[in-house]
Amino acid sequence: MFNPIRQPDGQKRDEGGFTLVELLIVVVILGILAAIAIPQFNSTKGSSYDAMARSDLRNLMTHQEQHFVRFGQYASTLTATGSSDSSTVVVNASGDLVVTEDLQITDGGGSSNPNSYTAKARHPSSENCWEVSVGRGSGAEHQVQRASSCSLGGGS
Repeated sequence: MFNPIRQPDGQKRDEGGFTLVELLIVVVILGILAAIAIPQFNSTKGSSYDAMARSDLRNLMTHQEQHFVRFGQYASTLTATGSSDSSTVVVNASGDLVVTEDLQITDGGGSSNPNSYTAKARHPSSENCWEVSVGRGSGAEHQVQRASSCSLGGGS
């Protein structure tokens, strides 16, 4: 606040500064803003983790379709290195999908079930698990959806 002080020569001198009350009000306002912003940030972070898992499943579907065209069946296992064979698909050759314990083919593929598979993905920092079921001639969807149960990375 403005607090004029008289000089010995009679002129007023401005002494600027903030009072304790003004500083406390600013601190309270900043605290309120932080209380609103931090939970919103955490929610946004969780959504991005789920988007990464869904994206990995979509990329896996692309790799599986390429595998089906090449070998006439879906793969039953994933690998990050080496080469594809009739039951194994290399999913990170182009760098768009990383094989971890949080992404796996859980059912089907390979010579025992060449026309279908189910895959699940879960980001380690998310509570949600996502899955896709694909089956040629069975009507199974090529749609990523939330899984009802999950054993990936300590699943939900």
